[in-house]
Amino acid sequence: MMFGGGMILVWLIPIVGGYFLVKYLVEQNKNNPNEDKADPLTILKRRYANGEMTQQEFNERKKIIINV
Repeated sequence: MMFGGGMILVWLIPIVGGYFLVKYLVEQNKNNPNEDKADPLTILKRRYANGEMTQQEFNERKKIIINV
């Protein structure tokens, strides 16, 4: 039976690797700014620049945002 140092490595390597993977993913999430954190006018400008709305829609929504 192999219950010595080899068996410890079989369990230790995936556990340590999983720990560092989770740590890496959490750090990546902290460093990347999320679009939801941007102010509404910036999001509106970005959507207009991407062609998601016409100029008329942009101007109407901009008036609503500014008046709020």
